[in-house]
Parts: sequence; C-alpha cells; structure tokens
Amino acid sequence: MEYELQEIEAHQGPDVTFEGRLLGKYSARSKSSTRWTDYEVWETRGGAWIVVIIGRTSEESEQDYYSVKVLAPGDDQARVIEAMDFMRWGYGPRALAKKLGWNLKVRVD
Repeated sequence: MEYELQEIEAHQGPDVTFEGRLLGKYSARSKSSTRWTDYEVWETRGGAWIVVIIGRTSEESEQDYYSVKVLAPGDDQARVIEAMDFMRWGYGPRALAKKLGWNLKVRVD
C-alpha cells in the first residue's frame, strides 16, 4: 500500500497533514441509519499512527465530525491500548482491532 497525502480538519484534536497509508478502517453504519461512526488507523512515513473517529451523517443540514489522535512511534502494544482508549473500546473499535490483528490482552502482575 502506498503512502498518500492526507489532510484532516479535526473538530476534536489537531488538524493534521501527513503522508500516510491506511492500515485499517471499520464502518459502524447500518442500512437504515442517517448517522454512524467510522474508525480509521493510518501510518505515516515516520511511523506515527493517526487514529481517526468520524461521526458521519447523510443529513444535508449536518456535517461529518472528525476526532483525531496522533500516536508517536514507539512500543506498538502501548500504542494499541492508547488507540483503543481513544476509540472507547466499543464494538466498532474492537472489530477494527481484530482486522488489524491487534492483541488486546494486557498482563498485570
């Protein structure tokens, strides 16, 4: 998968511009809903992860709502937990984590 220029104007979190590749996405849209949530995880050329939550709408009088979290390169398991915390651990984030092959188990001593 190639890196492409992405620009995201966020309503919550920083506006971001980066060259990234989409690692995975999940849409929680049902057929009858006019509002739903999409989840995306991107990787930048520098190895950062950009986690995006998009509150989508098909209502003409409304706009999509973007929340963004930037996770610096580092310990992947710590980033997985931080990404899941940001996405609030619901069904959609768990489905995306499964697609990405993320380990959601934490060992506690």
